[in-house]
Amino acid sequence: MGENTKKHAIRAAAFAAALFTITACGSGGAQNTAGLAVQSPATPPADPSDMGSPSAGVGADDIKKAGEAALAAVEGTVTGLDSDNGVWKVTVIGADGAESKVRVDAMTWKVVGTPSAEADDEAEKAKHKARAEAAKTTYTDAAEKVAAEYPDGKITELSLDRDNGTVVWEADVSAADGTKAKVKINADDGSVVSPSAEPESTG
Repeated sequence: MGENTKKHAIRAAAFAAALFTITACGSGGAQNTAGLAVQSPATPPADPSDMGSPSAGVGADDIKKAGEAALAAVEGTVTGLDSDNGVWKVTVIGADGAESKVRVDAMTWKVVGTPSAEADDEAEKAKHKARAEAAKTTYTDAAEKVAAEYPDGKITELSLDRDNGTVVWEADVSAADGTKAKVKINADDGSVVSPSAEPESTG
């Protein structure tokens, strides 16, 4: 074999060895990268504390929605709202003192069924009318006052009544700690008359 032939053979062998080394390293790098991808830690589960808290309860906004739905069905003045199994029973007093009951779904805010008129005599109508006209504070204003007293509570009833000759809005509230409370709002000037806790009934 000639000298030039030997040199070409040696160069070819060196080139082949270098090419093999590069290929092997590249393949190993890919394998290492794949291995790292498999071993990467999974995304940690979300912290329940970051998922938000449930609604505090039924406040002034829900009272307003129920009243507005009732007034869209019967013209007059809202004088009472009572929550019962997902339905608000709203009392509306007409211009002549006639009392109507309107049922409003607490999820859809639509009137359920047909509003019903109470069979009151003229004396009762006069009382209803006088009480409604004496209330310068509306049911929505009263609900906001109650919600301010118990921001984490749930208003279950709000009604216009007389207390020792004074027309008041009286609210029943279930507080966040499970206790019951009554809040009275002066219907003339909107002042809070008497927030008071009620003991739980043991009977």
